[in-house]
Formats: sequence, C-alpha cells, structure tokens
Amino acid sequence: MSSLQTYELVPGTRYRGVDGLGQVLIYTPHKPALQRYNRAVWLVLELAVSGRSLSEIEAETLGVLGDTSEDCAKRVCTSLKELLRKDILRAVPPVESAGGKGGDTP
Repeated sequence: MSSLQTYELVPGTRYRGVDGLGQVLIYTPHKPALQRYNRAVWLVLELAVSGRSLSEIEAETLGVLGDTSEDCAKRVCTSLKELLRKDILRAVPPVESAGGKGGDTP
C-alpha cells in the first residue's frame, strides 16, 4: 500500500456508529450483508472516507489509539485490507497532473 493512497466508500454502502457499543455497523447492498466492526476499524473507516491518505490515517490513528507506531501501522493496514476485501472501501486512482508527467499546471 502506498502511503499516498486514498480511499472512498463503495457506492451504496451505508454505515452507522453505535457509540454505546463502540462498534460500527456497515451495510453493503451490492453484496447484501450487515457487518459489525470494532472502534479501531470504525476510526480507520471514518478517516478513509474523509479523503485522508494512508500515512495521514496512520498518524491520526496513532494519536487517538495510542499504539506504538509499528502496532498502529499494522492495525491500520489490517483494517484497510479487511474493508477493501469486503468491498466496503475502494482505492481511489491517483490523479495525474496535466500532461500526465507530473509537471506544473498553468
């Protein structure tokens, strides 16, 4: 996974956090299922759908959960892989600059 990679919710997917349980419920209509995840996955999901990159998600998760940086990186990668595997999130293709060669845009 690239540290600059960003993610988005698969269209039609809905989720709702349940604060009292510290969990998030996710409904995927394209593969009808209701799934339940813990607070750490919920945090990663919220950060991912807000347009943050992998490195930003790791940094913010570290600040909230207080894991060591190595444990946090593993937790974030595991969470993202699960959300991608279950078709809850999808990777957003990188945006190329004008001309497709990374040059300055006018």
